[in-house]
Amino acid sequence: MLSHPKDTHWYPVFYVMANTGMRVGEITGLRWSDIDLKKGIIRVNHTLVYYNHRDEKGCYFSINTPKTKAGEREIPMTEGVKQAFLG
Repeated sequence: MLSHPKDTHWYPVFYVMANTGMRVGEITGLRWSDIDLKKGIIRVNHTLVYYNHRDEKGCYFSINTPKTKAGEREIPMTEGVKQAFLG
């Protein structure tokens, strides 16, 4: 990935994370309705959470609201972040 970073399908995800400060759970829990390309804003209002049952049921994922109100926020997008979303 380091020799040709744009050759991987993960590049946009890492680019958005590095240029917005979003956490893994926040970015994986994003929906298109959270992204306003015209205003250049990303709304963080939920997160993807991984649960491990430690039994035969295995694990599952759930989308939850942030633990605190401070976790809900709007993040401005740079032009590069917009382009990463557009692919």
